[in-house]
Amino acid sequence: MAYDLKPCPFCGGKATLWDDQTGLLDASCDECGCEIAGTVSAHIDWNTRAETTAYRLLRHIFAENSALRLPEGLADDELDLIKELRG
Repeated sequence: MAYDLKPCPFCGGKATLWDDQTGLLDASCDECGCEIAGTVSAHIDWNTRAETTAYRLLRHIFAENSALRLPEGLADDELDLIKELRG
């Protein structure tokens, strides 16, 4: 079973999908352990959650506080995402 999983919406870590031996699938982050367990569509749920949860939260944070100070040392891709979310 080969599905492309998006990075973890919380830490950006690599995600893994596996069969839990009951006919259901689990998806979890290899770094922080964030997990979606026991669904027939864990790969779809993971990718959908990765899009909606993190993006909506960040979009709300930046919309509410346009003067939010960013931590130093962010990677280029992180800065690009922030620019996108700030609109």
